[in-house]
Amino acid sequence: MSHTPEARRIVVDTGPILALLACGHLEALRLLYEDVVVPLEIREELAAGGRTGFGLEEFEQAHCLACSARATEPTTLLSSMLDRGEAAVVQTALDRGIETVCIDEAAGRRVARL
Repeated sequence: MSHTPEARRIVVDTGPILALLACGHLEALRLLYEDVVVPLEIREELAAGGRTGFGLEEFEQAHCLACSARATEPTTLLSSMLDRGEAAVVQTALDRGIETVCIDEAAGRRVARL
């Protein structure tokens, strides 16, 4: 999977979304990508939000995101190697032919490159 936005499509994991929310730049994704996909599993992680629900309101109001309505069915291999959210990001990218993902965990990035 590519590291550059040339494809203009990306699937994004929870950590990067939270980081962009923390600095107030979630909408910057729209400047870089035409299609920013968030798997349902990532939306659910953000909705769980811990005690504070950090960033949920901003996430829900973001116009730059295309949130999946259905759960992803990652392969057994992806499910065994990655957590639920990262497996959903990689599987969504594979299913939709999207070459670029944004994952903050090193293991997730290694698997995505494969």
